[in-house]
This record gives sequence, C-alpha cells and structure tokens, in this order.
Amino acid sequence: MRKFAVKFLIYLYIISSKILSTAVTDEVNKRRLRIALTSFFCRIGLKPLGLKPSFSGAEELKNAGGCLVVCNHMSYLDIIVMASLRPFVFVSSVDMREKPFVGIIAELGGTFFVERRNASRLRDEIKEIAALMEKGFAVVLFPEGTSTDGSQVLPFRAPFIESARKAGVSVYPCCLKYESINGEPFSDLNRDLVCWYGDMEFEPHFESLFRMESVKASLRVMASADASHADRKELGDYLFSEVCSAYYAS
Repeated sequence: MRKFAVKFLIYLYIISSKILSTAVTDEVNKRRLRIALTSFFCRIGLKPLGLKPSFSGAEELKNAGGCLVVCNHMSYLDIIVMASLRPFVFVSSVDMREKPFVGIIAELGGTFFVERRNASRLRDEIKEIAALMEKGFAVVLFPEGTSTDGSQVLPFRAPFIESARKAGVSVYPCCLKYESINGEPFSDLNRDLVCWYGDMEFEPHFESLFRMESVKASLRVMASADASHADRKELGDYLFSEVCSAYYAS
C-alpha cells in the first residue's frame, strides 16, 4: 500500500505540474507555482515514505522572503525533507536533468540547473540565481557539489554563494542529519538505505525505501548571515564551519 500511495502521488504530481506548465506562460509565476506544488506533495508524501523529519530554528526561514540556504547533501530524500518545510528553488547540476526520471521530476519541481563544467557560464548563472532571490524566491544550494554517504561533510565550493552577496540577501546555514533508520542509529551499516551517491542507480535505491518502516531526519537551521558586504571565500568558510559544527555534534 505504501508503494502504491507513493507512486500514485508521483504520477499525480507529474500530471498536475504539466498542466500548470501549459496553463501558465510567465516563467516566474510558473516556477513559483511549481515549487509550491512540490512543497505540497512533499508534505503529504512524508508518511507513505516513512520519513519523520524534525525541524529546529526553522521559523525565521519558513517565513523569510528571498534568501539563500546552504545545506549538506546526501540523498534525493534531502529535497523531500526540505521542501516539506516550505517552497524552495533547488540548484542542481545539468547532469541531474539528464538522468532518466529524476531529471524530469527535478525540472517539473522548478529546479535551477547550472553547468559546473563550463566556467564561462558561471558569472551569468550567479546573476540568474541572484535575480531569483531578488524576486522573493528562497534558493537552496548544496555547496559540496555532490551527494555523499553521510560519513563527512565535504568542503564547500564557494562560487554560487556569491549570488547572495549580489542579491543582498541573508544566507541560512542548515544541517541535515538522518538520525535513525527503523529505530537503529544512522551508521555505516545502514546509511546506504537512505544515502544516494556515486554511481548508485535510482530505481533500485528508491524501491528499497519501501522495506523501511521509518527514517528519522533532523534539519537544523542556524542563525542567518548577512552576505551583502561579505567576502565570498570568508562567507563560504563560515557557512562550512557552521554546518560541520552541527553535523558532527553528538
């Protein structure tokens, strides 16, 4: 029943998003509706997926307008947990858009795709992300540049953090942790059940979720930083330090 419920929600989400895409021509309004729809479906999808997130320090972020959120990254489940809090525009590589099924879902969800392999596009992409925040969007960046197995937080890549300074908005460091799986603490023995990284294929990993009764996750939102006058490198180092401190805390 859980699998049926999740797959039904996915198909309903795809159909609803495609209808929106056809009905709305303005790109800004289309993205706004897409991320609102994504947030709605993520909230109702938590229970059949067995996801049980808790949030701390999130009230300010929940009500914030245009801003940048930086967070560690382990799985596509991260996006479901975060989007259940509020509508976000997620930043992802064009590589993700090219993946079967996952790419379609990401595009329908209003994801902003960047070409990390093309340095000549970097300046324009930073401006475009800044423009989204100036229009009131809350943008989520995973500055590790890839998902991990959860054993560590990788160093942050700073370039896209520059978009917050250009937009003159606040930056919220967030720490996401998977606390337990089926009542057992998250560890190297069970982390691959939720972490999706490296060359893992999506479909078998997704199917394995239904063998789990519960996954407890926590998202801690820390005090915002003013990026308007910050040096990009220093800001990146500060955000990395904040996320690491929360992630490695017992």
